[in-house]
Amino acid sequence: MFVFERGHRRMHVSYHKDGRVNHNTDRPNKKHIPVMWDFWGVMEPMIRHKTPVQDIVGRQKVAETGWATEDIEKAALPEFVPRPDDIVVEPMTPTVGFAVNIISPGTPARSIGNLRVPVLARYVRGIRPIIEIETFDWLAPQAPAQLFVTTLLMVTPENGGTWLLDDKERFNTLQEAIAAAIKQRGEPHKYSARTDGGINLYYCRLEDDPFEL
Repeated sequence: MFVFERGHRRMHVSYHKDGRVNHNTDRPNKKHIPVMWDFWGVMEPMIRHKTPVQDIVGRQKVAETGWATEDIEKAALPEFVPRPDDIVVEPMTPTVGFAVNIISPGTPARSIGNLRVPVLARYVRGIRPIIEIETFDWLAPQAPAQLFVTTLLMVTPENGGTWLLDDKERFNTLQEAIAAAIKQRGEPHKYSARTDGGINLYYCRLEDDPFEL
């Protein structure tokens, strides 16, 4: 992901196939230099390690950037002539932001993005890897942070011909155990067969996530 200012590249973030993420400062007509940080008490290159590209399931953030719309208008950028495969975004909000992600096949679009702000538009490029670009209003109010939580209940057979629900309650038949689970928690979002002849019941919900940044 490249960051431009007044027609010059100022910074870029590179996500490598082994999961290494480099943050670099670009200097016009010169070699780029690493962004330095002191997370460990001494200044060192800003390098992080995330999921290798081939192992990404769902969505992996690469980087984000954004500007005030009025700054873009005053930046004295060179004339832009789009090519057929360019993505052109006309800023319609006081600030404009871009989030670049790597996604696995079949990952659906989302309404709330990385900074917990609404996604205004989404663009997808490539096959392997698949690059997703989300645009958003940088200063839009943040949505509540929520975490997708799945609870698993198990119905397993016992040697005596009875059935256990979540290793706690005993029932004479598989159907009775399932009915008890539905009475307690409602209809599961998903069922799956177990190799021991039992069944798994999945319950999904959204919970507030106070640790989401």
